[in-house]
Amino acid sequence: MIKITLPKDEMLAILDSGADVVRDQIVSHGRWTVGHELIFRRDGKLYRTHYQRGATESQDEGPWEYTNPVICTEVIAVEKTVVDYTNAPEAEVSAS
Repeated sequence: MIKITLPKDEMLAILDSGADVVRDQIVSHGRWTVGHELIFRRDGKLYRTHYQRGATESQDEGPWEYTNPVICTEVIAVEKTVVDYTNAPEAEVSAS
């Protein structure tokens, strides 16, 4: 795995601008915190990292509150085919 280390200030700028953010998805939700997975673009490559925010207004926790620098792992986009299932249409009843 290829990893890079970025200063917290640079990561906050990426998150705040949103310009280089490919995906910011909630991956966990606890009583006090909400965990996010962040995929972003930097220098033509994609990277993944995680951060947490406070789950309520009483939990004053921002992204990377206790982490500096932030470790990010290089990722690649992979297209996947997903099979889903739905109800079959009802057959027409013919009168005979």
